[in-house]
Amino acid sequence: GVTMNGKPLGLHVNGYTPFTYDLTPHLLRDGDNVLAVRVRNLGRNSRWYAGSGIYRSVRISVLPTATRIAQWGVGAWTRRIADGEAIIDITVAVENGTAALTLTNRLRNAKGRVVAEARGAVDALAKQTLSVTAPHLWSPAAPELYTLETELTRGTTVIDRVAQPLGIRIVTMDAKRGMTINGDHITLRGGCVHHDNGLLGAVAFPEADERRVRLLKARGFNAIRSSHNPASSSLRAACDRLGMLLIEESFDMWHVSKLKDDYSNYIRDDWQNALRAMVLSARNSPSVIMWSIGNEIPDRSTPEGLEWCWKFANEVRRLDPS
Repeated sequence: GVTMNGKPLGLHVNGYTPFTYDLTPHLLRDGDNVLAVRVRNLGRNSRWYAGSGIYRSVRISVLPTATRIAQWGVGAWTRRIADGEAIIDITVAVENGTAALTLTNRLRNAKGRVVAEARGAVDALAKQTLSVTAPHLWSPAAPELYTLETELTRGTTVIDRVAQPLGIRIVTMDAKRGMTINGDHITLRGGCVHHDNGLLGAVAFPEADERRVRLLKARGFNAIRSSHNPASSSLRAACDRLGMLLIEESFDMWHVSKLKDDYSNYIRDDWQNALRAMVLSARNSPSVIMWSIGNEIPDRSTPEGLEWCWKFANEVRRLDPS
C-alpha cells in the first residue's frame, strides 16, 4: 500500500509488476511531505523464495506541468529491414496534450550521433516513423543498442523527455525455419531463472543481474525465461546490453491456487493491470522475444480456462501488436 501524508493512494497486489501513483493532488505546498510505501507479505503466497520488502527500485519523477508523455507511453517496433534501411514505427501516448506542442522522436547511435529524426503535432496517440540508413542490427551475437529520445516541446521549451535504449531487429517464427532474428535462424538454449540473486536475496541489484547474465552467456546460454513473474528492469537491461534473449512471464497461477494466499485470490480483478504493466514496460526491449501468459496452469484445459487463455492472449496482442 502507498500513502501520501497519511492519505491512501492505493494497493498493489502483484509483487513483481511496476506501478505509479500521481502525488500532485496530495502534496502540501508548505512543510514536509511524507511518502510511505509499505509491503505486507502475508501467509503462504509463493512456491519459491520471494523475499520480503521493497526489492525493486522506487523513484519519484518531477515534471514541470501536467502535460507529459504517459507512463510507458512510447512504443517502438522495427517494421522493415531491407536494402540497407530500417523502418521503425513509433506510437506515443500523451496526457493533457494541446495543439501548441510539438512531438519529436530522434534516434542516436552508440556514439551519440543523431541518425534519424521525426517531428510532428501532438495527438492523444501520435504516430511517427523513423528511417535509419545502414542500421546496426541487434542480435545475441552483436547486441547493438541505439538511444530513442522522445521529447514534448512548447516552442523551445522542453516539457517532457524520455530516453530509452532501442535495438533494431525483427523476430519471426514459422513452421519451416523455426525462429529467426533479422532473417538468421537461431536455436534457443535457455534456462528458467528465478528473480532472486542467491545469497544476496531478492533485491534486484543491477550489478548482480549483469553478472548472472554474463555467467549464463559464458556457459552457452542465449535465452532466459523469467520464472515465474516479470523480470526486474535491471535484469532486462542487462539482457539488452549483453544479448540474452528473454521470455517475460506473467503468472504462475490463474484461478486455481498453488498456495492458499497466492495471486489466484486477486487475478480476476487485477489481470489487466498485471499484463499492462508487464508488456508496456518491456515492449521496447530488444531482448524480449515472447510473452508467457502462465506457468504450469492446471485449469488451462477446462472450458473456463480456455476462455481465460484467449482473454489473456488477446490482451497481450492488443498491447503489443508485433
